[in-house]
Amino acid sequence: MQIEALKDLIHQLNSEMFEASFGRRPERDSASISTNEFPVHESVCHLDPRFDNESLLEKLRDLVTNPNGQPRHIAVGHVIDEPSALQEVAQSVLVIGINYYQFPKTRYLGAKLCEQTNMRPKTQKVLRMGSVALQDRPLHLIASNIFPWVSTKPWTEFGLNAYREMALLEVYGYRDPLGSLTKVAKSLKESGILQGVIFHGIGSCVPYYAAAFARKWREGVPVFLSDNLAPAKGKDWGNFMRLTE
Repeated sequence: MQIEALKDLIHQLNSEMFEASFGRRPERDSASISTNEFPVHESVCHLDPRFDNESLLEKLRDLVTNPNGQPRHIAVGHVIDEPSALQEVAQSVLVIGINYYQFPKTRYLGAKLCEQTNMRPKTQKVLRMGSVALQDRPLHLIASNIFPWVSTKPWTEFGLNAYREMALLEVYGYRDPLGSLTKVAKSLKESGILQGVIFHGIGSCVPYYAAAFARKWREGVPVFLSDNLAPAKGKDWGNFMRLTE
């Protein structure tokens, strides 16, 4: 597979995921970006309309409102970590976290379809710890998240307990987060390039989604759970678990 074919595949999966979850394709449907803006995501509720969701709405506004007080409603789909000048895609790894955090001082430009994620060093460490036999060829990393909306602070700073965290993801996130993640993983497997799936971020409800994903995964590609793969100063890293054979 060539890199352009991988870009087309990820762009198509992003568009289908947004349309299935939020009722339509995004306003900005460009093959070069992974970030898309929706006007009113607060009206999207995937549970019974009688669900008492006012407290969750308040938390959602807190999550996505920028320092100027303007909610941006920005969703991020799958992102390809871009190693420069690598045209052939011989092998890939899918890494899945909780959400895309953007530093408050940025201008909310969001993520391009291909951009540096800075998760490659720890990703390769997990694959080595998991005894994944990689080829002596470039490894492409595809980054995905369980929760779609860009936040202005790290997820762990919002003080969500397990109930509120899971409710927020299921009510105002993707309509079927595990289904979307399974679809991208199977698409990469069918393309013959998937070497592993890594769920990362054990300080959130990511482990619950990882376990649910692993129970139904029958594609012969290993699934792992680890600490956050993104760089984090002053934090220990080393929790690791292999969830499938």
